[in-house]
Amino acid sequence: MKEFYLKPQNEKRASFYNKAIVKESENKAVLFSYLTNVCEVNTKEKTFKLNKSVKEELLLSNTTLRHLKAFLSFYEVKNAPKTKKDFERVLRG
Repeated sequence: MKEFYLKPQNEKRASFYNKAIVKESENKAVLFSYLTNVCEVNTKEKTFKLNKSVKEELLLSNTTLRHLKAFLSFYEVKNAPKTKKDFERVLRG
């Protein structure tokens, strides 16, 4: 299993200050935001699954949303949500 700190994608920030950690295994990557598992990507199919057991206010906080967007961009996920409303739709869908 490979583990690394996620870096911002497509924004001016240089770092997430080690608050966004990615753990990779075969065909799977998991994002931990502030040590909480928030999202999983199937790296082969380029699909994702939010961890719906996490409280919505944590999952949709500004910082966690930045982590999620960078994570989905890093793995070039198909049809990735772009806005908070998009993420809300995924959670409720």
